[in-house]
Amino acid sequence: MSYKISSFVFSILTLFTITLVLSGCGTDPEAVIESQDYHVCEHFTDGPFSDVTAAETQSDAIARADSTPGFVIQHLPHTVYRVALNDRNDHFDGYVVFYPTATEVDTHDYVIYMDKSVAPVIYDVSDSNRVITPEMETTTVAECHLIRYKAIVEFTTGHEYALYLNSDTNEQISMIIPALEDDVHDH
Repeated sequence: MSYKISSFVFSILTLFTITLVLSGCGTDPEAVIESQDYHVCEHFTDGPFSDVTAAETQSDAIARADSTPGFVIQHLPHTVYRVALNDRNDHFDGYVVFYPTATEVDTHDYVIYMDKSVAPVIYDVSDSNRVITPEMETTTVAECHLIRYKAIVEFTTGHEYALYLNSDTNEQISMIIPALEDDVHDH
């Protein structure tokens, strides 16, 4: 009898462990990020796309963000934003506004992916223009040759962020900013 109970308990524990693994509990964070990298790469090729025009100044970007959707990058995890920068004769630059919209949390990790090797300067407009430092940055993504810049950044829901983009040679930068835990297979 004791043997049958032990065997039954072992079978239940094994089934429980398999269920946890298959449901995503205990998933390797690097595997999730790699899967997201691959998924984002598909969007850089296939879209959907949304065109955004960078404002010349941060104050202009913020003032126009509420009334002109073409200056705002929203948290649409499957949309690639094609940002047109301002021509300054010797370089291209501009500001766009980002509103994170993750639910049920105050702060959330997002991943900024761009098709150019240009690191944005990120300002938390809601917190006295504090500059946000990415938790991680890289210019190479093994899963996708189209991604030239990737950073993990902690954003606070309800805050307004201004991203300053500056490039010597690129008049347009494509970017996508999904939340890190977004389901990479959910369309």
